[in-house]
Amino acid sequence: MSEIQSRKSVWRSYAPVCPSGSGFASKPHCDNGDFTLFNGLMCAAGMPEGCEGVRAAQGPDGRWWRAPTRIGDTNNDTVSFSRDMMMGVLLYLTETRDKDAAMKWLRWIKGNRACALENPLKNKPDVGWCLEWAPFYRLCRDDSLSNPRCTMVGITWAMFAKVWNRMGLPPDEMMKNRNTLTLEYQLLEAFFNEGYELHLKAATVLLYQKIDRSNTVAGPLANLLANRRPGNPFFRYLRDGATEEIAQLLLQKCPASKPTQMTQWSWERDDSEHAWERNIGWDCLFMAELLERDFRTCDGAQDTLVAEPRGSNRVFGKGTSWRSCTGYHFVFQTDGNLVLYNQGGRAIWDSRTNGRGHRFAVQSDGNLVVYASNGKASWSSKTHGKRDTSLRVQNDGNVVLYSNSKPVWRTGTRGK
Repeated sequence: MSEIQSRKSVWRSYAPVCPSGSGFASKPHCDNGDFTLFNGLMCAAGMPEGCEGVRAAQGPDGRWWRAPTRIGDTNNDTVSFSRDMMMGVLLYLTETRDKDAAMKWLRWIKGNRACALENPLKNKPDVGWCLEWAPFYRLCRDDSLSNPRCTMVGITWAMFAKVWNRMGLPPDEMMKNRNTLTLEYQLLEAFFNEGYELHLKAATVLLYQKIDRSNTVAGPLANLLANRRPGNPFFRYLRDGATEEIAQLLLQKCPASKPTQMTQWSWERDDSEHAWERNIGWDCLFMAELLERDFRTCDGAQDTLVAEPRGSNRVFGKGTSWRSCTGYHFVFQTDGNLVLYNQGGRAIWDSRTNGRGHRFAVQSDGNLVVYASNGKASWSSKTHGKRDTSLRVQNDGNVVLYSNSKPVWRTGTRGK
């Protein structure tokens, strides 16, 4: 990490901006058509310039564009926005909780429906281009029936619902009772996708790690991505979290000097393309900030205390969760299962009480118990008789029950 710190100044020295000198993150020559997505990723990593880049790409009417410099650009050969760019905005909203921007965006979307039947005479100036409007809303206006990339579908609304819930905003009617199999669909697609499509799946995993760590599909999807591209530090991070191995991998990919060509956001390309040899600096800084944020947060941090009964039971209902500063997530899920997730969202231990758990107790008699609704134990740690206990989610990935400061039960998941 000390080497990454020193290289950050190099990467930042050549990372392009548009307009040149004092503008927003870009590729050279103001090639910034994908930067609402890239800025959203950088924002999620804690980079202020990424958050500012997304914020500035929203027009005064609430409509979002591909980059701040693209606002109002409706040339026929220009794609103003897409569902790919939408991921960058959702990452921005999750990170910043910018409620005003979210509601302006929603109002604009609700004012733009899709066309169900185009007018064959639409080229005539006095004839409207659409004969019948569909009950679907759009993220932009320059799509078509053959390429409905702007259309809001059920899965899209389901993602909006999760982000709105994260921000504490009331759900719109279109967000209610929508398809909740968002990541399941993404996992199925990932089996058949290649190229930049996998990078979009990775952006989705990052979003879910921020808003819904209990989702049981985020882990398998992150695992699939890392296995498909083991040389991609972003994909590896999503599965394994911040590790020294991934820090070393980043140093291998991102150079200590300016590359001769700068054309790629490296992590959206296949390993075989060696895109990092043509990196733009921002992609390297993004990964450095992801790793540093995790390492920095945990510098000297204590393990997370779940309960310390001291003479009385501590009982927790469904939905209760605890998180270590290193990103391990211990959850008593709404399905009744007690689960430990690693930093990549992969389940590494569970009580196997899916459908049978009603409450979770850390008891003063030293036992950990998941009880069914009828009061019978569905699972226990079998540590009855231990005294002066405390249960902790440790930064090393273990959940440990201590009795008089000695471990008497553990999940056995250190470093997983």
